[in-house]
Amino acid sequence: MLLLLRRSIRAHLLRFVLTCGAVTIGVGFVVTAFVVTDGVRARFDRLFEEVNAGVDISIGAGRAGQDEDFAPLPPSVLEKVRAHPDVLAASGSVGGVPVFVTDSEGRLVRPQGGPPLGVSWTAEPELRQLRIAEGREPRRRDEVLLDVATAGRARVSVGERLRVQTPLGPRTYRLVGTVRFGGADSLAGATLTVFVTREAQEIFGYRGGFANVEAKLRPGADPSEVARKLARILGPDVEVKTREEVVAESQEDFGEIVRIFGQVLLGFALVTLFVSTFLISNTFRMIVGQRIRELGLLRALGATSGQLGRLVLGEAVVVVCVGVVLGVVAGVGVSRGIIELLVEADFFPPGTPLVLRPRTFLAAALLGAGVTIPFALAPAARAGRLSPIEALRERTARERRVPSTRAVVGAVALTSGLALGAVGLSGMVEGGLLVASLAGGAFAIFMGVTALAVFLAPAVAGFVGRPLSLLWRAAGRLATRNAATNPRRTTSTAAALMIGISLVSCGLVVGESLKRTFLDRLSTGTRGDWFVTTDGFFGFGRAVADRVAETDVLAASTPIFTGRLRVAGDTTQVTALEFDSVDDLFDLGVVDGSFSGRGEIAVQAEVAEDAGLRVGDTTTLRVSGGGERRVRVVALYTNDTLVGDWIVDEDTFVKAVASPTVQVVVARARDGVSDETVREELRRALSDFPEVRVQDREAFEESQAGQVDQLLAVVNVLLGLSVVVAVIGIMNSMALAALERTRELGLLRAVGATRTQVRRMIRLEAVIVGLFGALLGLSLGIPFGAAVSLSLPEEVAHVVVVPWSAAAQIVLASGVAGLLASVWPAWRAGRLDVLRAVTVE
Repeated sequence: MLLLLRRSIRAHLLRFVLTCGAVTIGVGFVVTAFVVTDGVRARFDRLFEEVNAGVDISIGAGRAGQDEDFAPLPPSVLEKVRAHPDVLAASGSVGGVPVFVTDSEGRLVRPQGGPPLGVSWTAEPELRQLRIAEGREPRRRDEVLLDVATAGRARVSVGERLRVQTPLGPRTYRLVGTVRFGGADSLAGATLTVFVTREAQEIFGYRGGFANVEAKLRPGADPSEVARKLARILGPDVEVKTREEVVAESQEDFGEIVRIFGQVLLGFALVTLFVSTFLISNTFRMIVGQRIRELGLLRALGATSGQLGRLVLGEAVVVVCVGVVLGVVAGVGVSRGIIELLVEADFFPPGTPLVLRPRTFLAAALLGAGVTIPFALAPAARAGRLSPIEALRERTARERRVPSTRAVVGAVALTSGLALGAVGLSGMVEGGLLVASLAGGAFAIFMGVTALAVFLAPAVAGFVGRPLSLLWRAAGRLATRNAATNPRRTTSTAAALMIGISLVSCGLVVGESLKRTFLDRLSTGTRGDWFVTTDGFFGFGRAVADRVAETDVLAASTPIFTGRLRVAGDTTQVTALEFDSVDDLFDLGVVDGSFSGRGEIAVQAEVAEDAGLRVGDTTTLRVSGGGERRVRVVALYTNDTLVGDWIVDEDTFVKAVASPTVQVVVARARDGVSDETVREELRRALSDFPEVRVQDREAFEESQAGQVDQLLAVVNVLLGLSVVVAVIGIMNSMALAALERTRELGLLRAVGATRTQVRRMIRLEAVIVGLFGALLGLSLGIPFGAAVSLSLPEEVAHVVVVPWSAAAQIVLASGVAGLLASVWPAWRAGRLDVLRAVTVE
């Protein structure tokens, strides 16, 4: 049997390579997800340990476990820490965003992944997290340091002057040195500008205070004991942590980001593997079908049924072994390339390792076997049940007959899938049960449609093939007949493409629905016609808003601040506006009360109902100094597209947050002032702020919609890998089909068909299969997307949008993909020797 297995693989090497390729792609994607996330997590875990090596105690504002934007620690905290007998050295630090650097030609140096960060220089050598790479430390308020990567991109050398865009506006400094963060030239792609402490305190609004205080203890002191003593001295509004707690917290926070990133990659990898199962299942089914006579001869020569089953199953085992090994090698290679690219872009630090854990190899092996062995069992069992007489008989149309039980199984699977999907989308379950119901429902629906589609294949093939028959007559009619008379092969080949296209089209429907809802709510909720924004998510300083407010061509304007504050006992995202400008610039759908007064708060109506708040009630807001104040609810509103769930007045927010950041400035022009005049005046007023851009309403809405489009593009690129696997499946099936029909093709040539006509017939059949898969995919994906959109809250998606133009492009692309997949099988079919072909058994 081993000899027969080896000869079988050698005789059908291309078929074997294509089948292994499907496993390799899916396994390689899984390995890439594990290796990249494990490597990044390991490198940053080590980096956090390196940069905190000299800090024994860290003190910050706020209560333990609460992620909030707080006002500064007062200088007295640093004095009390220094006065503790176990403290050898202590220093206060300040930091914030945004701080942009301009290059020698005045162009903005944008971060490559991280934030545009400004920090203070630590005077105490024992506590420094930054290391001087070149030059010296800053000593004056007009001196700064840059990280090595940012200095290189800004093309500025030590000793030169440079311009820095700070939250208070542009300022000019002298570069006196460059720094590294641990051993890295940058901090995860951030731009890092280092000021003396007094300058940083002024820039970021810390008013002489600090964001954190770090301490180095005397030898022999117990950090945990000192931390407990300092916590009692400093009070409940100050959080004291040991180095181990700081490192663990940093690793946990970053690890959560890496975990989500890895899970997303892994999810797409599993989709690709799922698509691969259809290719593999179809391949083994066709292999056994083509080798009926061969297996019958083996049975006649004395081979047992168990030996024949093991022969087919053995080929599957070899496919698994080769596919998994190649998948691991490919995954490691791709991971190395991804990490190197991200290191070159300064997003990851140098030295990010390739981490190959046993879990990665185990997952690769289990997944490779899981998508191959189960789908080889049925063909192996069929081979084992063959009797010699039955196998040696001439093949008949009976082999193409679809069993009636298939309809029953398909109907049950489809009904079960719809029921599971309905449960998931209805909101009846949450967490793991929600994921299980949606994933299980989708799987059952795919299986049900695949089973039932075989009954539709003849009709759809005839419909799709009719125009091809009119254009290419004999070749078109033969291609249509071939696709229609073997519906099982046509359906199983198209099924892989169906899944990829259904997922892509579902994402398009959901994305377009979300985008349309957002734009509708933005259009109806905002009366402003001019917007000042940035290209990133880091916002800008209040100086920009002040400069806009001074422009005399505007009737009203307000900055929109965002930050995390503790409101009504919970930490949440809070927005701040000038309450006096709300009625002029927004239509927030106020259902009760009005925006008025200072030190007040407005709440989204549903959030207020959940919190038990009404207009006139008071709630707590954590403010400067760590204390709390009572604020009165003055309005309830419904449209939270730009402003979120909680709105406080600007003055209250600025006092509560150490370094408030503006996300966007909304403005309305005076009556009678032309758009060109407004644009020119705003650009002139903001000429000192290259980090911002002026947009009218149309451009602003387009930029917001563009962010959704970028996300959809990334998703569709990742899902496109499953489509690639599906195209491989079409190529594999067409190659096997050409081999299966060798005698038929020889007879066609013998009765006058040209090589061109034979090749065209194969190509057109592949086009029909591709179009059939596209139509199946769209028939599932569009309803899936509509169902998901309808299940979302109305404020998230209140309308279902089907991108019909994109759907038409998908159908066209699927036909082209089928055509490309058939190039080699068609070429091979055209080269058949007529005499040999007609004598093939």
